[in-house]
Amino acid sequence: MGNCIFCAGGRSNEHIIAQWLIRDAELDKHPLKIGFGAAQGGRYELVDDDLKIRKFLTTSVCGTCNNGWMSRLENTAKQALTPLLQPNWPVLDIEPLEALLPFCRDLALWMLKTAVTFGEKMSVRIPNYIKQDLPKGIIRPAVVLDLACSELSCPFLRMTNQWTVVVDGQQDVRQNPDSFRLTWQIRHLVLRVSYFPYTERLQLNPRYPVVLYPYPVFRIPPNYDDRRPSGLWVRKKGTFIPM
Repeated sequence: MGNCIFCAGGRSNEHIIAQWLIRDAELDKHPLKIGFGAAQGGRYELVDDDLKIRKFLTTSVCGTCNNGWMSRLENTAKQALTPLLQPNWPVLDIEPLEALLPFCRDLALWMLKTAVTFGEKMSVRIPNYIKQDLPKGIIRPAVVLDLACSELSCPFLRMTNQWTVVVDGQQDVRQNPDSFRLTWQIRHLVLRVSYFPYTERLQLNPRYPVVLYPYPVFRIPPNYDDRRPSGLWVRKKGTFIPM
């Protein structure tokens, strides 16, 4: 059957989107929009077929990883994110956002784990060293985890190896062979994990309003109720407040 992508062991079925999340956020009641890769200009390839989210599986993970460190990360993510996964975004959200601080590192690992399994399913390349580091709890420099809120509740998963950058004042698209970013919306919560080594200074709008990782850079903007055309809540002008 081949080898586990994390430890080179055997293989078993693994839900790319955990069953607790499908159940608690009622994700199977809405069509899941999936985008992967990206043509020049940043356009995603979209999956138009109706996707049975409970059957969105990968067979590239062994039972030991699935029931061990991956299960622990799922339990941590459930504990940390449940207050932000309700049908309505909390009006007073500063407290549940600050409560994420102890979980930042595990949430980054959880999102990396999701990026690896999703990338394996959709043939979006993830470097082998990222996969091999995850069971050991190692996070490479240049990994960033961001959080935002969307006005619309619309579940989607999107992943690409491309970035929009600014070079000499001109907008361009770059692709680092080791880079990737996964953007995941669950109800109103939007999470993005990215790995773009050596090129952060060129990124265009590289941050969502709340930066969860790298720790201790956790920060929340003083007021982020301005909105982009995309519907994301973004920070107003001013500096982030380190927590």
